[in-house]
Amino acid sequence: VEAFWPDLEPLSDTCAVTFIGRDYPGGPDIIFGPYNFDVTDEKIDLEIDVRELQVKISGVDGRWELGLPTLSMQIGGQR
Repeated sequence: VEAFWPDLEPLSDTCAVTFIGRDYPGGPDIIFGPYNFDVTDEKIDLEIDVRELQVKISGVDGRWELGLPTLSMQIGGQR
């Protein structure tokens, strides 16, 4: 994963995104973040290299609403 575009709606308060990855099915969780963002943040640059990925978005304080968040990912090398 190279980048995350949160697309937070206007008037939303600060949020956080956490990525939970695994190198193989059933493997231990690898936590990346949390990365805080607000309405002024267009993009969060990342360097995450895992085979499985979960995305958790939560409010830090107050109310928030997302539009259409986007991830930029590339296929890794053969394992």
